[in-house]
Amino acid sequence: MAELARAMLPALLAPADHFETATSSEDAHQEVHAVLAVARSLLTSIGVRQEPDPSAELCELHDAIGADVTFTHQEPIFSSLPRGPIGAKPRHLVSRPPRPPFWALDLLWGERLFAQGLMSVPLPFPGLVKPMTENVDDLDQPDPVSEVAAALRHSAERLIAALKDADVAVRTIVDGQLCHRNTSRAPTIFGILAGFGQLRGAQLEAIIGASRLGTRKMLSTLEKSGLLHRTRTAGADLFSVRLKAEARSVVDRGKDTPALSREALDDYDTSMAAIDALLARTGAH
Repeated sequence: MAELARAMLPALLAPADHFETATSSEDAHQEVHAVLAVARSLLTSIGVRQEPDPSAELCELHDAIGADVTFTHQEPIFSSLPRGPIGAKPRHLVSRPPRPPFWALDLLWGERLFAQGLMSVPLPFPGLVKPMTENVDDLDQPDPVSEVAAALRHSAERLIAALKDADVAVRTIVDGQLCHRNTSRAPTIFGILAGFGQLRGAQLEAIIGASRLGTRKMLSTLEKSGLLHRTRTAGADLFSVRLKAEARSVVDRGKDTPALSREALDDYDTSMAAIDALLARTGAH
């Protein structure tokens, strides 16, 4: 992963990183690290329980967010343009501030669950932290605890879906469906697109160090085999992975996987009972 990150660096740098001064680029990096430091401080401020309770801890996190200027929503700024000709209606501008950097909290939440022994790997939780409903007295609005629990469940389901897609991608590579030649880098291209999303051909050239002609040939081979999807945006071709339906069904059915032992089933039942007890205690449904 470290080697791949270094290889992807020249492909993913924004134009500002190339053409502006090193000082402005360094300032941008410092701003990112400053936001992460504030997010880590907020998570540390949440009390540690003897029995972890993710829903309650998320509610505490939202309370902490409301008291921190870094993550609170700023009000739009209204301004008026100078009047034009006589009789013309005045024009008003609305400057909307950027959204709070909730991504930093999403990124670090998995570290907290990992430290509590609830995850084996500190994965990020994209979309976990969202602005809460302001009018909680409205009967048509969900209560904050339900909102938090729903966000946690939705984010976890997205992680599970991503893991299933990763399993399908690995099966596709290992089963040798990509290319018959052992020297081909088509599996590498497929793996990069499966792991990091849409990329342009020029970006892939920079990542794998291949010529433009060679990259195009490999992309064409993958596309003809039905493993890639091409879209055109702003005059550029973007390539993404197309996971075959039959491969997905194999994962969903658990084909060619060993049967679970009685010990594993008992452990699963115990875990489900613990989750039910936790939900009953927190009042989440």
